[in-house]
Amino acid sequence: FPYVKMPIYMDYGLRVRIGPTTFINRNCFIMDTPVADIVIGERCQIGPNVNIIGVGHSVKYEERNELETGVAGSWGAKVQIGDGAWIGAGSTILPGVTIGEYSTIGAGSVVTRDVPARCVAVGNPAKVL
Repeated sequence: FPYVKMPIYMDYGLRVRIGPTTFINRNCFIMDTPVADIVIGERCQIGPNVNIIGVGHSVKYEERNELETGVAGSWGAKVQIGDGAWIGAGSTILPGVTIGEYSTIGAGSVVTRDVPARCVAVGNPAKVL
């Protein structure tokens, strides 16, 4: 079973899958959506205050304002964190990102693109070392 230190926040929790023996530290935020999966593999370590974001919206006001347009301005995209990955404290993983197995994300990083397996990525935006 995964081990989760409370508190943790999920928007829906409907499409979130957390692998066995994964550890999630306090104050993590998983912004899931009913239309896209968030998959965290086995044996992962997720530091405190990590944000995993599976939903986004346009940067244009006219495109994201549902009340004015009557059209949903947000979208969902799968986030996948591979087996054995380590996500450092305070990092943010954005929609559509895949982090390869056994990769490490440095504390405070903002991951905007896929990270290959067995790599270290740090910074804002996160870059592979």
